[in-house]
Amino acid sequence: MKELFAEIKEKYLELQEKLSKGYDKDASILISKYTELYEYIMDVESFREVIKEFHDMIELLNKDTESELIADAEHEVNIINKRINTLIRMIKVKYKILFDSDDDEFDNVNKLLVEIRSGVGGDEGALFANDLYRMYSMYFETKGWTYIVKDINSYNVQSGETAIKRIVLEVEGKQLYRKLKFESGIHRVIRNPITDASDRTHTSSATVAIIPVPDNIDIVIKDDEIEFTTCKSSGAGGQHVNVTDSAVMLTHKPSGLVVRCQDERSQGQNKAKALEELKARLYKMEKDKQLTDISQQRREMVGGGDYSSRIRTYNFKKQLFYDHRINYRTTDIYKIMDGQLDELIDVLEESFVLDGDE
Repeated sequence: MKELFAEIKEKYLELQEKLSKGYDKDASILISKYTELYEYIMDVESFREVIKEFHDMIELLNKDTESELIADAEHEVNIINKRINTLIRMIKVKYKILFDSDDDEFDNVNKLLVEIRSGVGGDEGALFANDLYRMYSMYFETKGWTYIVKDINSYNVQSGETAIKRIVLEVEGKQLYRKLKFESGIHRVIRNPITDASDRTHTSSATVAIIPVPDNIDIVIKDDEIEFTTCKSSGAGGQHVNVTDSAVMLTHKPSGLVVRCQDERSQGQNKAKALEELKARLYKMEKDKQLTDISQQRREMVGGGDYSSRIRTYNFKKQLFYDHRINYRTTDIYKIMDGQLDELIDVLEESFVLDGDE
């Protein structure tokens, strides 16, 4: 660990010196990675200085046999040591995320697509898809990320609640993929739906797919590989969606992928954005094929919406949220549904990054 600390400090100071002589794009990207690690290391070294002072104090107290003061000092030392161990673990996790990640190419992208689809359960699955949309949009806002609705297929159930068959969000901000890449998969919900007058418990699902959009995607799509059609916008509208007659749909014949876009005012703009999304999806599919040495959850996109490959269960009946991949449980399910996902995402990052490493 001393060698790692020394390497990080040396690289950080080297990058600082380089940037002091003028702007350098590569150095600017790297310094943002090293700054967080450097600050953690400074915290560890500060804590170690405090511990040294406590040990010096304990040594002096031992001479005067002040047992109560010694016990207090030793208690403080134990607390600080736990904090140091936590910081060291965080440094190891952050370092692996920033520099040893198989998905490093995507970790620096500032734009991605979030696709949410209703799965099993009919109306209840579509209502849950809307709940997930609300959850993620609230999380985006806490992170200061911006988003727009690129495409939506929604309807109102008899009670007037909005149900979503499919929605695609375009999200922009820092560290997007790094924070959201573990969200892809099947999300299962267990609850008494408002659509059932008998108040029976139902099990339904929705799927989430996270698709990074790199700046320069090296994908060539020939004109004869695409079928272009226009269509009407769907959904109830709102501040994040544009309801016009300018929606477009692109079908990529070789892969069968279908992309819709309706968030711009003109068909030309929507066609350009749909093509960007299509390239991003094809690029991600190609990269996923190449990354055969990483875990299944990170390599594959979601399935058809059944329960066999679920990643999470939202059990409102028992007020229990459960992530099946890391055995993470909490009874504060409404906190999760209100977009307070930082703790969960931090645990996911640590679990996947350190999997098999310790």
